[in-house]
Amino acid sequence: STPTDTGLTAGQFTDLYTEAIDASVPESNFSFTPVAALTYDAVWALALALNRTEEMMDTLNETEILERTGCDDTTGALVPLSEFEYSNALMGCVIRWNIQKTNFIGVSGPVEFGADDGSRVQNTIRVLQYRFDESNTIERQFFGISNLSTNPPSLSYLQGEGNETTFPEGIPPDGTPLNATVTY
Repeated sequence: STPTDTGLTAGQFTDLYTEAIDASVPESNFSFTPVAALTYDAVWALALALNRTEEMMDTLNETEILERTGCDDTTGALVPLSEFEYSNALMGCVIRWNIQKTNFIGVSGPVEFGADDGSRVQNTIRVLQYRFDESNTIERQFFGISNLSTNPPSLSYLQGEGNETTFPEGIPPDGTPLNATVTY
C-alpha cells in the first residue's frame, strides 16, 4: 500500500490501532472499526487547518486575511491561536475557512470538506464482505474501494482480490444473485 499524507498506509494504521487496543485490553474480543480511521483523519484535518491558520496569522496582515477568508463582516479580533476563545467569531470564521480548504489523503481515503456546510466530502467507500476464515469463523474482510464520483461508480479490487475471491462460484454462497445499487 501507498503511504498516505499522514505517513501511514491504511494497513499500518489498522495494525498499530489493533496493537494498542490489544495491549490495553488483552482479554478483549476486539475487531477493528473503520470509525477509528475516520477519527484519526479528523484529528489530522483539524491539526492541518490550525497550522494553516497560524501561518496565515504570522504571514498576512489583517486586510489580507479578511479578504482571503471572506470573514470581513464578522465580529471579533484576529489573535494568535494561543489566545483564541470560543466567543471570538472572527477567529472561528478564519479557522472554519481553513478547515474547508483542507484536502489530503488520509488512512480512511481522500479527505476534503464541502464549501456549503463544511461536511466531509466522501467520494470513496471501502467495500467489505463477511467470509469464513481458516477456522470456520466469520470475519469481515475489505476487498475493494468504490469511487462514487465516477459515472457509473467504479469498484477497484485490493491487491490479491478479484471476482474469483469475492464470489468463487460467481454468486454469493446463499445463492442470491448479486444486485448492487448505488444511489447518491
